[in-house]
Amino acid sequence: MGTLVIHVVDAYDDSPVPNANVRVYSSSGRPVGVEVTDHNGIAVINMPDVSGEYVVEVKDQIHFDKKVTISYPMQRSIKVKLVKRTWGK
Repeated sequence: MGTLVIHVVDAYDDSPVPNANVRVYSSSGRPVGVEVTDHNGIAVINMPDVSGEYVVEVKDQIHFDKKVTISYPMQRSIKVKLVKRTWGK
């Protein structure tokens, strides 16, 4: 079993996004792991020994949600850039 490192940052200034919810699913929709980013915007998910495509879903209160498809284990580390929501504009 390996790990997938997800680094979640703000798309505007590349600053870390702490406390973002990160979920990883297999290509068939089966949940693989759930984690919350730390103060550096990093979440580490334990991955199964099965190679293939996986979906990384990131949700945060002040950013738009984002889904990214990856090929594991070719991609063991990814950066996900989130765009801030703007209210009242």
